[in-house]
Amino acid sequence: SAMGVDGEAPAGQIGPLSNISRTAQFWAKATGIYGSYKVTQLKALLLKLGGKPNEEIEKLWKEQHQYAGDQMYDLCIMLRGFYLKAGQFIGSRGDFVPEPICRKLTLLCDKVPPMSEARATEAIKRELGITDLREVFEWIDLAKPIGSASIAQVHKAQLRRFSREEVRNTGKVYRKQQLQQHVMRQGEGAWEVCNLHAVSLEELQKLNKGVNLDALSAGQVLSVPQLSTPSHSSSGAGGKQAGGSGVSAAEAVRHAVAHGDAPSDGLVAVKIQYPDALPMMTADLGNIRAAAFYLSKTELKFDLVSAVDELNKQIRLEFDFTREARVMDTIAHHLRGIRQRIEIPRSIPGLVTRRLLVMQFLEGVPLTEAGSKLRDLSQMKRDAAKKRILHRVSEAYGRMILGEGLFQADGHPGNILVAQGARIGLLDYGQSKQLSEQQRKAFARLVLAMHKGNAAKISEVLGELGVVTENADASLRTEMAYGMFDTRGKVDPFDPNTPIKRSAISRFPPDLFFVLRVVQLLRGLAQGMGISDFSSADQWAPFAREALRPQHTAFNPWHFLTAPLKVLPLPAWRNG
Repeated sequence: SAMGVDGEAPAGQIGPLSNISRTAQFWAKATGIYGSYKVTQLKALLLKLGGKPNEEIEKLWKEQHQYAGDQMYDLCIMLRGFYLKAGQFIGSRGDFVPEPICRKLTLLCDKVPPMSEARATEAIKRELGITDLREVFEWIDLAKPIGSASIAQVHKAQLRRFSREEVRNTGKVYRKQQLQQHVMRQGEGAWEVCNLHAVSLEELQKLNKGVNLDALSAGQVLSVPQLSTPSHSSSGAGGKQAGGSGVSAAEAVRHAVAHGDAPSDGLVAVKIQYPDALPMMTADLGNIRAAAFYLSKTELKFDLVSAVDELNKQIRLEFDFTREARVMDTIAHHLRGIRQRIEIPRSIPGLVTRRLLVMQFLEGVPLTEAGSKLRDLSQMKRDAAKKRILHRVSEAYGRMILGEGLFQADGHPGNILVAQGARIGLLDYGQSKQLSEQQRKAFARLVLAMHKGNAAKISEVLGELGVVTENADASLRTEMAYGMFDTRGKVDPFDPNTPIKRSAISRFPPDLFFVLRVVQLLRGLAQGMGISDFSSADQWAPFAREALRPQHTAFNPWHFLTAPLKVLPLPAWRNG
């Protein structure tokens, strides 16, 4: 097993022998599952030819799906890495994945073995440059993570508390302190300055009145508070950048509390990256790519290889938590007007490194557990609650995609929280996508065309988006569009009459794979909730009209939060 002793993730990078072992285990499981389905297909055909009743054939398939679900779950838990992410996504697709498989894989959202307390403590201290966790936290629950997934685990904590007198005195000291100058480096944005000096964006703007923080350039000088000497790690692989202008983690907490940039109750979530996660996941993607190539040639007329290649690029971005915090803070600002029903956490200035992220803690239960909370309601209230939850999740994604083009691209039920009053919390911004202005407006036109049911327009806009099919028939392309981009449609790879089996998709723009994933998530949620009359295109139509208004532009003065989102090279891990 790749887990090591007692289910703990191994330290360090995986070696060649370990990689060979993982590859062998993957293919042994994958070929076994695939082979069992081909055998079951043959058995079902023989039963049908023998005149056996449909009930007997359905029983055969149910047993096969249960077996496959158990095998997939075992593979994901045994190897983790990318297989875990793939299993979580498949488990959320109740619209076409057989129910026994979905039921089993749904467990992956909250049953992943975490790191030990000792390793988690060591990682937090190293990243924040501290010797005692009490320098930053009043308490932190290391015994039981609130979440553990493929690349990181999350712990609940409370920031260090200060008396009113301490906060008041701290504020007086800061007001009297002299400012220092920060010289912008190449590729650096305002968010990086805020995190380096533990200040909020609002505070940075006040200190630099008249400066356009969205258009900073290398060599430009900004005024920042002079707090204390740095104690964060200075390695480029983790912690803060070297340069002597950072602040200690303890000082960052004190400053955040004094300026009101910390949660009022002090509750935070601390996300810690597994040390070996990136090399392991990169190796896994090679196996997934080979499997995708085979399935594209034998089972589906769809370019699965391009989808895996785009996932490969996106997953590498997940390993820079400073990037994740930039995206998360940007989206939180974009959706601030609807925070009463949809909430996005914000990072704590000065407490973010490449491998650690401290952010606001959101109350709520994962969507995977919300069903048990609704059982005591009447059927009418239960149905109303389900619809409200689905509509709010869909609204969040519709506003992200069509409003700014920047959206969370790793949606699954484990990343969605439900709080009192059906308030929704969206977590995990490691995978995100920024559509170009052209793509955003073209997708808005597609949404409106699907809302109106205009087949000719739908086919035309698919072409604008760069989707190329072997069969140019407008009705077939319309059916494909609804299957990929509206919850009313259907994509069933087990159905021989599905559009992607009647006409190959020869070109599909990589960026659209993540829009497709969002729609598939929403369709899976609707299916699981028993809601059959929901259309994401209908709900998103007003957002699409707004996106196409002449004066509307995705530019926002807060876009300085998102510096160019580039694919990161494999980090140079400390200590080899």
